Amino acid sequence: MRMDSLSRLRRSTAKIGLATMFFICCSSMHAQVELDTENTVREIFAVEAAFQQMTENEGIAGAFRFFAADDAVLNRENILIKGKDAIYNYYDKERFEHVRVTWTPENVEVSKSEDLAFSYGRYQWIMTDDQGREQQLTGIYMTVWRRQENGEWRYIWD
Repeated sequence: MRMDSLSRLRRSTAKIGLATMFFICCSSMHAQVELDTENTVREIFAVEAAFQQMTENEGIAGAFRFFAADDAVLNRENILIKGKDAIYNYYDKERFEHVRVTWTPENVEVSKSEDLAFSYGRYQWIMTDDQGREQQLTGIYMTVWRRQENGEWRYIWD
């Protein structure tokens, strides 16, 4: 009888030990996923900043083409503009030559697989009219980002 109780105690202790190890492993894996997601969120904020900086340095058309995935889609004036070249052609117009755009991402969410993300925030288009007066158009944007095979982030929807 005593041997039977001792055997049950050892099995119970072993089960508790295994359960504890499983819990610890799962907790550390969860913490690692959260850490990786936080790094990915920072990547998206950095890509947003680089994107905006490129609009200032190299122009809107070039920046929107550079950061677009090959299959990117823009929704502008209730029209879908599909593909990098069409996006470039949309912005490569005289009406955008003296226009600036700024935006501030307020939030970034990342998929568990960390290959998709979206950001949203406030934007401001600043343009000069024919009389030299500055006009501003403000709103809220949302951009969907996809990690490319080379690890870079490109938008697929804006």
